[in-house]
Amino acid sequence: MWCYSTVLRKSWKEHKTNEEVLTLPAANVTERLLEQLIEKKLRCAGHVIRGCSGHLLQLALVCRIEVRRGRERPNRIWTDDIQQWTHHHT
Repeated sequence: MWCYSTVLRKSWKEHKTNEEVLTLPAANVTERLLEQLIEKKLRCAGHVIRGCSGHLLQLALVCRIEVRRGRERPNRIWTDDIQQWTHHHT
């Protein structure tokens, strides 16, 4: 429950019980959690793209290796998420 409390920015000083935390609007929790995940992913992408992490990591992010895959659902690609969230399509 501490995860939900953290996402909702409820202080431990408010002395909320687990039941009270669970009765809070669930849509708000998932929406906030998704926003925080997107923000962290974009920050990491900015760090890598600027080159602070080294050239090898930047090269691994940009390059795509074409491999024949099976019939299952295609894997999500990290760079596609970044382009979608920033509305920057190349």
